[in-house]
Amino acid sequence: MNEKGLFYPFVLFLIVLLSFVITIQADFLIREKRILKLSSILLQQEYYFKQSITYLDEQFHLNDELPIEGEYLFNHGTVYYDLEDQEGGLIKINLEVQINGVANVEAIAYYSLIEKEVVKWMEIERK
Repeated sequence: MNEKGLFYPFVLFLIVLLSFVITIQADFLIREKRILKLSSILLQQEYYFKQSITYLDEQFHLNDELPIEGEYLFNHGTVYYDLEDQEGGLIKINLEVQINGVANVEAIAYYSLIEKEVVKWMEIERK
């Protein structure tokens, strides 16, 4: 039997297979890092919105009135807000979060003066 030509194609096949597996794993790693970054930004936005509403609620309970507009500064972002009076004892709160100087999410919250809490919440993502 002639076995001189068997070793080279076998090694070449293993190298190509190994390269393919490494490429797939690298692609998974890149996608996972991107998802992790996006989820951390989303969690940061949610936290900033929640803290802003909490600050506004505390301010209302202390003073029984709210400033018409303002901002809250956080470590990596800023939340801008403005208030509008609505019918039926509601206040409409428009919130805009900027993380690292990029505004990408707005939210609208309705605060009930009767119940003294947020009764409706909507987020609007910018493209």
